[in-house]
Amino acid sequence: MLVFPPHDQGARSARGGAERPVRLVRTHSRRSLHHVVPSDENWERETMATQDKDLILLILDMQGIEDRLREFERKYRLRSNEFFRLARAGRIEQRLELIEWLGLYETFLADEREYRVLLERQVEPVLTALNSTPLPS
Repeated sequence: MLVFPPHDQGARSARGGAERPVRLVRTHSRRSLHHVVPSDENWERETMATQDKDLILLILDMQGIEDRLREFERKYRLRSNEFFRLARAGRIEQRLELIEWLGLYETFLADEREYRVLLERQVEPVLTALNSTPLPS
């Protein structure tokens, strides 16, 4: 694999073909991103494998965040979505612990949006294959 610095906007294929956009691939930690251009032969397989890993890592991250959010909810007897609404309305004082809760919930919401995008990318090829396969007679 070829690794490019973050400022690169694209890279030529291994055969010198047209420019292919650089895609982001997660490594080690879901939060550390690197630009990577895989070989032409493995492009689709590597893309699917990366999306699978991204989805798995994202789900694990979300589960960890949900566990921490539940701790706050039990402690303060308030659901995170309700806490978020009150905080956005300026009705919650700014203490370090409450700011942490707010940050965790905002991260959870962002991860949930990312989850839906990744899931949609993976579901579409499966649905296409299922819907195009003829039923046995």
